[in-house]
Amino acid sequence: METIGNNEKKSESQPDSTTEKPLIFLIDDDEDLLAILEKALSDNFQTLIITEPIEAVQLAEEKSPRAMILDLQMPNIDGYEALKIFREHPFTNNIPVICMSSDSNQKIRTHLDTLGANGFIKKPLNVEILSRTVNSILRSLNQKVKSKKGDYNCYVTFNDFEKNNLMYEKISSLLENGERVVFLSWIQGKDFIDSRLMPFVDDNRLIFLEIKSSMIMKFPFMQNISPVMADIHNFTHGESLQNYYLIFDEPRNLYDLSIQEKALSKTMELSRLINTSFKGSHIYMTKTRNPNTKLFQLKIARVFSGMSVN
Repeated sequence: METIGNNEKKSESQPDSTTEKPLIFLIDDDEDLLAILEKALSDNFQTLIITEPIEAVQLAEEKSPRAMILDLQMPNIDGYEALKIFREHPFTNNIPVICMSSDSNQKIRTHLDTLGANGFIKKPLNVEILSRTVNSILRSLNQKVKSKKGDYNCYVTFNDFEKNNLMYEKISSLLENGERVVFLSWIQGKDFIDSRLMPFVDDNRLIFLEIKSSMIMKFPFMQNISPVMADIHNFTHGESLQNYYLIFDEPRNLYDLSIQEKALSKTMELSRLINTSFKGSHIYMTKTRNPNTKLFQLKIARVFSGMSVN
């Protein structure tokens, strides 16, 4: 693991993540409706108007939108075919898609769920609550499992974008409330630590530790993982880990979820060590796309939150 310090400050030209509005693709051929959508969402979102669904695929890799709002009634490629394309293409398969239609019967909603839609908005639009509706749909994509006291929590997020936003918000909130944080992550520090967080790194209230890929090779075979906590403690300059909250990014990368018995055993061992070492913890995982491990991932989340899995 490596820590970030003063010599690794993020570029001043890189924008703060706190000042940017999330980007949403608006996909429709109706110019009047697009203008209404753009205005209704402008307070909370940036928007990019796209009239051809295939163009959304081409722009997705470059722009990384938070979500796409898709009208189902369009010429050339209709919304259903576009949704199918989005879910099959690697540039768009992890981007939330919210569909719009004047027809909202249950058969259509079920079909959209089958195709992989993440939300539905009925036309005509209620522009007064549209932005809140979109925000609500996006928040509902993430699952949170928490302990009874709320001091040990695990989040299963829809994609990496959602996960990174939630981690950033939690770290910022803890630090601004006077807490200390250890952040274990696979992200490079220069890609996460911005001008808002750097002062906390400088005064040792935020300890950023980048996990190296060699840990993936060693972790499944470690008989005793307590030395990992000793390694982390070396970065606190003598301060007890009990004075720190742990933010842990993708612990499931350390083991194979498909070997469930072994993964569960390692999770229980790691969870006990975390819960006895730190003041509290917040564990983050992106939702697996493998249908065979989805339920098991939620079981892992329960373990990290100190809950029974029976």
